[in-house]
Amino acid sequence: MPHADGVEVARFARSQEPIIPVFIVTGYPKLVEDGGLVPRPVVFTKPLTYPDLTTALRIALPHRRS
Repeated sequence: MPHADGVEVARFARSQEPIIPVFIVTGYPKLVEDGGLVPRPVVFTKPLTYPDLTTALRIALPHRRS
């Protein structure tokens, strides 16, 4: 989606799949607003660490075993 910010992309994704988890990574966390998204997105600050990302993904995504 050219010229769209993260909240706009998240809003579009949620219009297609309302319960999709949303993660926003930004260097300016004070400027990020949730854009009215419910549930609220998880906001990470840059630099994003691997442990922070893996913890958030484990919480947000259902566990599947093959």
